[in-house]
Amino acid sequence: MNKFRASYSGLHRWESGDVEGFVKGYFKLEPPMTTREQAEGKKWHDIWQKEVDETKCLPKIFGGSKLIDPKCEIKQVVELEDWLDFVFITDLVDGSAVHDYKTGVDDSGKWINTNQLGWYAVGLTFAKTFINRGFIHHFNQYTKKVDNSSIWITDKVLKDSYNQIITLASDAHEYLRVNHLYERYGK
Repeated sequence: MNKFRASYSGLHRWESGDVEGFVKGYFKLEPPMTTREQAEGKKWHDIWQKEVDETKCLPKIFGGSKLIDPKCEIKQVVELEDWLDFVFITDLVDGSAVHDYKTGVDDSGKWINTNQLGWYAVGLTFAKTFINRGFIHHFNQYTKKVDNSSIWITDKVLKDSYNQIITLASDAHEYLRVNHLYERYGK
């Protein structure tokens, strides 16, 4: 039996109906394409990670508040079910909070209403890191405007996020299995 490795970005592609992009990404059939916007976002993430590592504070652009025990850009893999691993990288975990940085034109209000922080909270819970708050810190590099949003990570958020991961992963896993794509691409 093939074990399915789910990620937020992969299942987001699946959910949006980009089956071809999902399959290519899942089996790494093509080198990842990086847009100019993604490259800029990566540059800013690297700057902010360095600042957090050096100062033990949030980046000044997002208020600069003191952090407790910041952990930046940690890749984790947790088993959610015997057939399913969830792979995720959090921008910043500190105490009982997860922080995610965003750049570009979409403000933090758009991003806070996605399921990304809930999914990270599920992964962190399975990794024995218990959080109760999620923050989106957004910088629009074109207008130089900053905004922030937050959510409480409640039992309902955890349950809904877990169910969403399981549902989407189950559908994608079944598609790969039924279409013999594990055999064809060897994962």
